[in-house]
Amino acid sequence: MANRFWLLPLCILLVEPTPNRPPFEMRVVDERTGLPVPDIRITTDNGIVCHTLGTGACFWWRSSLMNRDVRFQIQDETNQFDSIGATLRVTHAGQAEIKIRRRT
Repeated sequence: MANRFWLLPLCILLVEPTPNRPPFEMRVVDERTGLPVPDIRITTDNGIVCHTLGTGACFWWRSSLMNRDVRFQIQDETNQFDSIGATLRVTHAGQAEIKIRRRT
């Protein structure tokens, strides 16, 4: 019986790993200039929060968001841009661009 334990590591090595699926990418840009807006807080309808990077991008991997319409709340905590809501279809490898208006 003890002689069979060496088979377990071999089986693990032979099993192909599950490939990671690409995320949904959301970009937030200035409506007027088209430039990315960093430091925006984005919250999903089920409470997941993401902050945009310097590129204005936020990436979503959670399976609870995939293949459904998700309501996003987009807020600028510096109050330079208007807060908005948007409903988007979220899929693996999907992309969306959200335009927000700068307050004058």
